[in-house]
Amino acid sequence: MNRSLLVLALLAVGCGDKDADDSAATDDSSATTDDSAADDTGTLEMDGAVLYADHCETCHGPSGGGTASGPNIRPELGRHDDAFIVDVILNGHGDMEPVDVTAEQAQAIVDWMRANF
Repeated sequence: MNRSLLVLALLAVGCGDKDADDSAATDDSSATTDDSAADDTGTLEMDGAVLYADHCETCHGPSGGGTASGPNIRPELGRHDDAFIVDVILNGHGDMEPVDVTAEQAQAIVDWMRANF
């Protein structure tokens, strides 16, 4: 069941890289990793990681520390609640354009960032 949720989540992302979606759906090693998760939290973290990598990492870096294209977002996690950060993801803020994800996907990104940054 976790593998089905992962496939649905990856399809919902709407990423332009069809090959990445296909390989995630058919890659037995990633399915094994997802199946080994103790609960749905592991799936959410994986979804958040994939979503962050697809939509945020280019500008904010792999650890949220920023790049020439976008600021360090780690301090913002301590300054703002989830609702504010989800709103920024969905609607943009300052120079940041809105990210093309659902509210649930935006929350998965926030959850993953809070757990990993």
